[in-house]
Amino acid sequence: MGQYLQAGICHQIVIRKREFADVITTDQLCEELNKEIDISLFDFEETDEHVRFVIKEEIVLEQLHDFMEHQFSLYNQGYADEFATVLSEISKKKSLTDIIELAKEKKSRFFQESDVLQHFTVFSWKRVGVKVSLLTFFVEGKILMECYNDFLRYVEKLVHSNSKHAIAGAFRAFID
Repeated sequence: MGQYLQAGICHQIVIRKREFADVITTDQLCEELNKEIDISLFDFEETDEHVRFVIKEEIVLEQLHDFMEHQFSLYNQGYADEFATVLSEISKKKSLTDIIELAKEKKSRFFQESDVLQHFTVFSWKRVGVKVSLLTFFVEGKILMECYNDFLRYVEKLVHSNSKHAIAGAFRAFID
């Protein structure tokens, strides 16, 4: 089955409590999740059904444009005009909701909203299913080979460690 390589900023993580409540506490889940993504960048919400992490609006408004501008500078510059259009549209938005709505319009392959279902392992043995929502700025595909997870984690760590923008802590890459 073909899948797409996607890279972008995670703006929301939703985890159903039934995925973990019988094994670990919500605090333990947060500690384990923090090993995968910088949860200090997110606001935490909890209901009887799920836990939800939503990226802090001020971080997106302050850093998304500059972060994406830098990422685009590392990519094929044959798309420079499209990059400029995307960045211009983002700079006009005044709220996280507006930015997400722009991404959902999918006017450009260089800025889309995408939901990915993923599992991560807690305590080295329990797999927990999560729904990750991305502001995707790179989509490549179709990827016909699977098992790229080690490479994708490398890409994530590379972006996390080499960016001067705190929002890079919310960067994720998937094949979906």
